Amino acid sequence: MIAWLVSAAWAQEPLSVDAAVALSKTRSPNIDQTELAADIAAVAASRARLDRFVATVGVQGGASQRWTVPLNGSARSDATLADWDVRATGGIPLYQGGAIAARIDQSAVAAENAQVAARVTARDIARAVVSAYWNIQGFELQIQATQEALAVTSDALAIIEARAASGLAAPTDVNRSRVDVVSQQAQILDLENARYQARQELARLLSRPSDDFVLTDPVPPLPEGTPVPVTSGDGAGRLELAQRDLSIDEAAAGVRLARSAALPTVQVQADLGMGAATLAGATPGLPTVPFDAADLAPQLDFGAGVGLSWTPFDLFRTRQNVEIAQLGVQQAEAARRFQEDVIRQEIRASVRQLEVLRARASLVAEQLRLARENLEIIQALYGQGNTSILELFQVQSQFRAARSQAANLAVDLVTAEWDVRFALGTDPITLGETP
Repeated sequence: MIAWLVSAAWAQEPLSVDAAVALSKTRSPNIDQTELAADIAAVAASRARLDRFVATVGVQGGASQRWTVPLNGSARSDATLADWDVRATGGIPLYQGGAIAARIDQSAVAAENAQVAARVTARDIARAVVSAYWNIQGFELQIQATQEALAVTSDALAIIEARAASGLAAPTDVNRSRVDVVSQQAQILDLENARYQARQELARLLSRPSDDFVLTDPVPPLPEGTPVPVTSGDGAGRLELAQRDLSIDEAAAGVRLARSAALPTVQVQADLGMGAATLAGATPGLPTVPFDAADLAPQLDFGAGVGLSWTPFDLFRTRQNVEIAQLGVQQAEAARRFQEDVIRQEIRASVRQLEVLRARASLVAEQLRLARENLEIIQALYGQGNTSILELFQVQSQFRAARSQAANLAVDLVTAEWDVRFALGTDPITLGETP
């Protein structure tokens, strides 16, 4: 049994936060779906370039019987026709008012937008992975904090029990301290269950069958001294802005496509074929024409020409389509401005949050140090009978609160630092770096 536990412990994979971000790019089914969508869009873009060419190949053959009835009242004549034909037809548009280039541009922009969308999905999943990673480490800190507080409460309980045995403390004081011990033990169980759920969430985000990993990046201790200034920026590299720019390009191509409907089209067409036909029949007053299979011998023919077409009666409809497309460009530009406002607000909020947490860090660290020292002093004084049980309970409560607050702040601080990176677009996914 001991050997199995040792082997199981060794089987757990060490996992840093950067490694977790890298794994999320390769294991997430959501990312696979968006990457497949990008591949489909790339194929569609290639097809748009091929759609400028027209080519058909056909084969036909058969025989028919025809009867002719002259309108001048003469006798009816009949004929039998046998034919076959193999033909290839091709065409290349020389000019379509810019419609070809507009369609190609739209397809190319759609393919690029699909790639950016895949990166956005990868970034959002990476952000969830980072949050889940530090959430687990936060529960670890809370468990450690509660265990430390439990040890302090247990030591105080031993002192209270000793004084109660000597008649220096009331039984209610012993019971109250025991209630505190049991309450903290139950709190540890709740935290361990929450940690388990958080580990399962990280395993789900990484598409792992189990939580067989050991987190290697600890939560940094609270910084002391003057807070470090937060480096800010405008978020110009955010993927959302790239998406908005591509939407504007796609809408502009839509305007060119709408305008092309008012212009003529010119197309070169050519065909190359091989075929033959033979005629047999009888016409009253004329010699009978016999069927001759030799007339079905192959004959090669070739033809080429330039076609011009224009539909001026659609000008009114085209003008409306152009107006709609231009409004689409304005809408895309407004969406970009709105996205800029959202990003600026997100940057301001995340930077402010980090600044506040850094300013609180030294204060909370000092508060915890004083609470721990005060607890040690009060426990010693209570053991000597120089302070009351109520003051001991109060100091214990203050220490537990300070210890828990410090643990929460340490996790909030490291999470806020990552939030600033995501808001500025300096995270590994946005920058295209390998963590």
